[in-house]
Amino acid sequence: MKGIEVFFECLQFHARTLEGGLNDANLLVAAHEVRKCCDFHGITVMTLQPFIFFGGLTESLAHAEAIESLRLWFQLVRVLGTELIQIPTNFLPQKTTGDHNRIIADMTEVATMGMKQEPPIRFAYEAVAWGTHIDTWDGTWDIVKAVNMPNFGLCLDTFHIAGKVWGDPTAISGRNVNGPDELAMSMAKMIAELDVNKIFYVQVGDAELLYPPCYRGWLSLESFNRDLFSERNDLTSEYAGRAEASWNTLNEKILQMK
Repeated sequence: MKGIEVFFECLQFHARTLEGGLNDANLLVAAHEVRKCCDFHGITVMTLQPFIFFGGLTESLAHAEAIESLRLWFQLVRVLGTELIQIPTNFLPQKTTGDHNRIIADMTEVATMGMKQEPPIRFAYEAVAWGTHIDTWDGTWDIVKAVNMPNFGLCLDTFHIAGKVWGDPTAISGRNVNGPDELAMSMAKMIAELDVNKIFYVQVGDAELLYPPCYRGWLSLESFNRDLFSERNDLTSEYAGRAEASWNTLNEKILQMK
């Protein structure tokens, strides 16, 4: 099965090119066109992401606006043919709190909203290595356990997992001196504590390869690049080709390790 993640920003970009510009109606049109293209090529939309800058917002207006925007997201995922929304940990530098009770309440609120949809919408909570208050997989796991709802689970991103404990962008080597040991301990903890059924999907980024125990599900190949907002017509085919080459290399490495 072939699948892709759809970025909300990509829908926004396309909507801006339509008559009337960026508005809710054109976002839905953009989603329909993406779905049509995916159906033609036999590709499943895995998830819509990122529902960004949510969780721990200290201003009630900002929280209310985020909740209101989620109602549009519910429409978008139905059009795209998925039932999964990814939420990265909040990395706003200001006007947020790391109070777990507040974050748990926020995530419980959206999960409850999702359960009322038909079919229910699931949420995958992703630890971002530069998150303001939560920046590790076990930090998100604590929230997922506390929310304790069937439609609220994890997105495990190898880039962010390894980037937090193994990588060090300030070092010439790019590695934390104690990185290998710290990463090994983190993976041992993951194997010992994580419920594999709460892994909603895995992102393989440009970092240490992750072997989640007994995991069977989506594996997304994510690419960070400098051309994210480029308007070149050949950009999609170029990066799709590079992603395919990387994926083939990854498969070869895995086969060599067996």
